[in-house]
Amino acid sequence: MGSDAGGRADISTAMKLCPDNQLKSKEDVVKLRDYLASAWDYLAMGNFPYPSSYMTNGAGDLPAYPVRVACDIIMEQDVWDGVKLMTGLADAAGVLYNFSGQVECLAPGTGPSPESDEDANFWDYQWCTEMVMPASRDGVTDMFWKETFNLTAAVENCRNTWGVEPRSTVWATTQWGGRDIAAGSNIVFSSGLLDPWHGGGVMEDVSKSLIALVIPEGAHHLDLMFSHPLDPTSVIDARTTELKHIKKWIKHASKRVPQQLERLMWWEAQQQHQQHQPQQKWHQQKERLGLGLWDAWLTG
Repeated sequence: MGSDAGGRADISTAMKLCPDNQLKSKEDVVKLRDYLASAWDYLAMGNFPYPSSYMTNGAGDLPAYPVRVACDIIMEQDVWDGVKLMTGLADAAGVLYNFSGQVECLAPGTGPSPESDEDANFWDYQWCTEMVMPASRDGVTDMFWKETFNLTAAVENCRNTWGVEPRSTVWATTQWGGRDIAAGSNIVFSSGLLDPWHGGGVMEDVSKSLIALVIPEGAHHLDLMFSHPLDPTSVIDARTTELKHIKKWIKHASKRVPQQLERLMWWEAQQQHQQHQPQQKWHQQKERLGLGLWDAWLTG
C-alpha cells in the first residue's frame, strides 16, 4: 500500500495520522512502520500483570498486560483487508501512544509523553557514544519483518542526530568483558521472558556467585518493582532467591567488619599519640603501615 501516493493516502487516513505527519514518500512509510514496531517493543517491556505508568515515565497508566490488550484490539477487526488492518494496527499502537485516550491523531516520532521522549534521547545518546547494542529481527522467530543490523547506517544516524560516533563498536566488551564475566562475583542476573531484553541476558549460572534467574512471567525488571497483589508466582519466587543471596553477601562481608573497625581504632589512637610529630614523618609512617586508604576515607 505504501508504494504509491494513493496507498499512502489510505494508510494516513486509516491510521489517523496528524496533518503534519501524512505519508508523502516511501521513506515516510518506513518511519511509520518503525514507529509502530517500537510500540510493540515498549508494550512488551511494560507487559506487567497490573496497570503501570513505568513505560510512560509517570504520565499515566498502561493497562494490565498491555500486549494482550493490543492484540485483542487487532483481533476485533472482522475484515482483514489493508485498510481495516491499518486501523487495527493504529489502535493497537494507541494502547501506548494514546494511553490517555485524549490523543486525536498519531504523530510518528512522538512518544507517549514528553518525559518518555527525553528518556529515549538519553538512551540514544548513550548508545551512540558507549553502548552499541546490535539488534536484528529475522521474521521467523518473531512477528516482524526481516531486518539485519546495519552498523554503517547506525553510525551514520548517530552522526546526523548527535554529531558523535561510538568510541568503539566493542567498547562495552573491552571495558566489561562481554560474556567473559567469570571473574566477577556476588551478582544475580534476572531475566523476564516477557521482556524483549532477555535475549541479551545471562540465562545460565556462570559460577556459584554469578546466578541466573529466568522469570517466565516477568516483563522489564518486574522483580525489582514494589510487591503487588497481582505479582505472578515466578516473580515472587525470584525475589525470594534474590534476597537469599543478598543476605548471604551481607553476612560474608559483616565478618570482616570487626577486624576493620579494630584496625581503624588502633590507627586513630596512633594518630592522637603522634599528633606532635612532624607531619611529614607521620605521613611516612602511615604509608608504611598501609593506612593511606583509611586516611582518605576519614578526611572525605
